[in-house]
Amino acid sequence: MSGIPITPSHNAKYPSEEPTALQKHVAFWDTDNDGVIWPSDIYHGFRALGFGVILSIMSGIFIALTLSYPSGSTWYPDWAFRIWVGGIHKAKHGSDSDVYNRKGVYDERAFEEIFSTYADAPDYDSLTPAQLFGTYLVISQYYQTMLKADAVPVISAVVKGNADPYDFFGWQANLLEWASLYVLLWPEDGRITKKDLKALYDGSLFPQIAKKVQARREKARESVDGFKVK
Repeated sequence: MSGIPITPSHNAKYPSEEPTALQKHVAFWDTDNDGVIWPSDIYHGFRALGFGVILSIMSGIFIALTLSYPSGSTWYPDWAFRIWVGGIHKAKHGSDSDVYNRKGVYDERAFEEIFSTYADAPDYDSLTPAQLFGTYLVISQYYQTMLKADAVPVISAVVKGNADPYDFFGWQANLLEWASLYVLLWPEDGRITKKDLKALYDGSLFPQIAKKVQARREKARESVDGFKVK
């Protein structure tokens, strides 16, 4: 597979169409711009974002298994569980924020609603772990120290507020997505900003993180090489 691009790629398989926001969001994993994401692409993408080997393998398997079939155009599963960028909107699960509509188009109103509903006044420009996860977290002294969360959980958290009735898969998928985002960013002040979340939805966040991870790894290698020379 080719290297991870620093800027989001367009879906080269559909050159006459402007990629939707959702297609741009997943383009980071379409490393050769052919409109197809292989499980190995997912693995390498997560590794480029700084995740460990085991978690990257698990992510590649889980994401490929859940998104391959709905994104395809046939009635039978793909033999390699590839994900089709052109049909990624069909893999949209329930119990989400609806920032992407059913066609994968970005909805600015839905994005702003996340912050106007759950963020703190007067700025409404960031979200704490408690505002994101609410009753999914037991906000003990341990979590308050580790996650910098408020002492009292916010019942109307984003994850719970987006939950559709009896949508068990959607609940878990939504929770995992927000949790993965928090781990990926791991903000020093414990807050996910509106700028970071906007970058997530337009697809520019992943290349930014990958570039930082690459620079950090190169610096670590230089330190090791310097130690060996001594």
